[in-house]
Amino acid sequence: MKRKIFIVGFSIVFLGLLAFAYAYLNSHKTPAAQVPLSDLTTQNLETFRTQFNAAKDRTRIILLLSPT
Repeated sequence: MKRKIFIVGFSIVFLGLLAFAYAYLNSHKTPAAQVPLSDLTTQNLETFRTQFNAAKDRTRIILLLSPT
């Protein structure tokens, strides 16, 4: 019984790590017609603002993620 629980637990952890690795390695890939994803920094903030304001006629989405 304990062995079966161990195997199930190990499988769940392994699949979780596999999913995390897949998501991590494919994090900045976009379709061919789409502008590549980028990290927002103080160095490229003005470029971002210009591109964002130029797209007034289209739907714009900003996704901010924080590690905390």
